Amino acid sequence: MDKQPTSGFSRRITPTVTQPDYPSWALKEHWSVTEAAKLLCGRNPHGKIPGPQFYNRELRVIDIIDRAFEAAQAGAIKVVRTALLPIHLLVDPASFLRWAMAQGLTVPEPLNGIGEADAVRNRPLNEALLKERVSTIAKTLWIIDASLTQLQVAHHTAMRVIVPDDELKMADRLRWIGEAQEQR
Repeated sequence: MDKQPTSGFSRRITPTVTQPDYPSWALKEHWSVTEAAKLLCGRNPHGKIPGPQFYNRELRVIDIIDRAFEAAQAGAIKVVRTALLPIHLLVDPASFLRWAMAQGLTVPEPLNGIGEADAVRNRPLNEALLKERVSTIAKTLWIIDASLTQLQVAHHTAMRVIVPDDELKMADRLRWIGEAQEQR
């Protein structure tokens, strides 16, 4: 029996359909309208194969994209970056999901908390706590700056490459840092 030449593949490779990684998508600050519509239908926006549509089966993904694009142009969805084509339009995820719920669309369970996170982000600031954190960061930066300056002086001294002008600048900087630390 003669063997027939083959194309080189003995088995046909069947790609697998992947589910969206909702936790990572929930952390993103914006979605394209296309990504948002695919997430709303339970599809992986970056999947190579469309896969089954788990949510909102009564509409095609393209129908949701078209409706969302029109809503964004009308101001019903907060736009992060405008575009002439839906594929390039970036929207606020919480705003998109509020619009989807208002349209009677099903929002996948992992995406339900996104609107709540948006509310936390927009809450009033505690100014006393903010000032305390800024002060702590400033003190830490002072210490890092002083340490860096001391390391630079030590390095230049060890290498014996200090130019007189550089030496004066470094001495002034060390004196300034010392005065600032004394004031605290």
